[in-house]
Amino acid sequence: SMQLSDGCWGYYGAWGGPDITGWAVGALSLCGDTYQSSIDKALTYFISIQQADGAFVPVGEWSVANSNTQGCVVWGLLEYDESIIKSGTLKNAYDMLMTFMLDDGSFAYKADEDYGNSYSTVQAGLALGVYENGSLNTIEKRLPIIADRRATGIC
Repeated sequence: SMQLSDGCWGYYGAWGGPDITGWAVGALSLCGDTYQSSIDKALTYFISIQQADGAFVPVGEWSVANSNTQGCVVWGLLEYDESIIKSGTLKNAYDMLMTFMLDDGSFAYKADEDYGNSYSTVQAGLALGVYENGSLNTIEKRLPIIADRRATGIC
């Protein structure tokens, strides 16, 4: 397992953070309850690192609230359970993500930037798409391949 003892996922088990953990939660949530204990550890990790304003701040070199990290976490949580973001424990995470949106619809990397960042806009766009249109879990009936994979044990 690439999940670290604090509940986050990392690169080769060496170091991790909220970005990678968001991706992992989003992907593993598509496999039903198979990885529930790992997802539960990740949720505890997210709760432990979320700041009062809703931000998830990575450690180290990128230790600043940013839309990339926020988008990854919000996307993963929405894929897992939309209610966590829309009305639950981590509701202000989405609001924090939206503070990075600029007038032209792009997303700045950091709050003090007034220009869009393409990577930030992609990460935030994924989260916004799921927020507005539902996760793969909620539209499973329109995507029978997911149900087929669950039934055959691929996930």
